[in-house]
Amino acid sequence: MSNISLGERITAAFLGVFFGALIGFILSWLLGVYSQTLGAGKVPIEFANWIGLSALFFAFLGFITGRHLGTFVGNVLNALFQFEDQRNYAFLDSLFLIVLVLILIGVWIVSQL
Repeated sequence: MSNISLGERITAAFLGVFFGALIGFILSWLLGVYSQTLGAGKVPIEFANWIGLSALFFAFLGFITGRHLGTFVGNVLNALFQFEDQRNYAFLDSLFLIVLVLILIGVWIVSQL
């Protein structure tokens, strides 16, 4: 990955901000408002924190991995769709759990500041 140009890294970081904000919004909606799998949200969620931290995480990931960010974003979105599919009982894909844990840790750290 050392041969990734700076322009590609910056472009991937900007795309990471966009898709990270989208994924952060989806996660905060599923946990805080309503999910077909979990039901009505019972956790008080700060939408701005989730969206911002998810966008920051994916921007960093895009800067590090370049064009390979698309694969990761696709896997996360696929895991979210599987999570909401009630016919699929193996919905907790390991990738979804990793992203969820990282975002929860980030929200906790920011709330402690």
